[in-house]
Amino acid sequence: MDTHISFGLSAEQKAWQERVRDFVDRRVRPEAHVRERIQDPHERHPWDWVEELSGWGLRTATVPKALGGLGFGVLDCCVIGEELGAGDLGLAVIFDQTWKLTPWLTDMTSEAQRAQFLPEFLRDHRYLLALGLSEPDSGSDNFLPYGRLGDGVKTTAVTTVRDGRQGWLLNGVKAPISNGGSAGMYVIMARAGAEGAETTWLTPFLVPRDTPGFTVEFIYDKSGQRLAHNGHLVLRDCWVPEENRAASHPGSARSARPPPRRAARRRRQRVSVRPTLCVSADAVAFAIARSGNPRPQAAGILPRREARHDEDPSSAQ
Repeated sequence: MDTHISFGLSAEQKAWQERVRDFVDRRVRPEAHVRERIQDPHERHPWDWVEELSGWGLRTATVPKALGGLGFGVLDCCVIGEELGAGDLGLAVIFDQTWKLTPWLTDMTSEAQRAQFLPEFLRDHRYLLALGLSEPDSGSDNFLPYGRLGDGVKTTAVTTVRDGRQGWLLNGVKAPISNGGSAGMYVIMARAGAEGAETTWLTPFLVPRDTPGFTVEFIYDKSGQRLAHNGHLVLRDCWVPEENRAASHPGSARSARPPPRRAARRRRQRVSVRPTLCVSADAVAFAIARSGNPRPQAAGILPRREARHDEDPSSAQ
């Protein structure tokens, strides 16, 4: 009986890793530093890279195979995200935001909702996803058990009938939202009409970008990750039909405890290895060009060889 356990990447993961690494080395790394200096955020957004990678299936990679995607898991996304981040972290953010929100369309929706939203998501190479949770005064800290009115998310959802249809009227501000300004669909978290909603419950709503009352007022001008949009979203009497409520009942998106810090830290460390090495190498190359020092290794500036994920890091000598 073979009891050997391999912690390396599978053949398929290695193939994807090499394919994306080649794309990044050829297309992204030579251009990213030029593109990020473009002032107009809409001209700066790398739609050509997004469309090409989407054509490979990467934008919808976390859609289950049975529904038309690649069926990627967390490790698959870590491998691809690290390679994208080695070229530009903003490009990696564009994809990882879409990957992590895909289950809202595939697993946390009804069959009717999937039939309504999923085909367009699979078809349109520019169809990105964004999460509207954070707000100017709160949001990402909503997992804390405040239990007090006025703390945490303040965006509200009030049940309203319009033209004979049951729906919800959304009001609030979300900022600074990753993919805000470029996404085709926004998952907006709001306080809805349920017992304890003011302090405990959040309800997710699927809000397409062309919904009346929903606007992206501006894109934040950041110092980093500039190829990815972070938008300031405003909902003013934004009406969405009942079928756009993603949860089965108003309390099904209850605030939960965040994952243990140790596990979250391990994930961040793993995803940051190759981007960090590439940024370091680029910085050293720039320093060499400025100083004329031809022997950076003699001073211990550069690692001799970067470790790959399928190797024992201690072997990278």
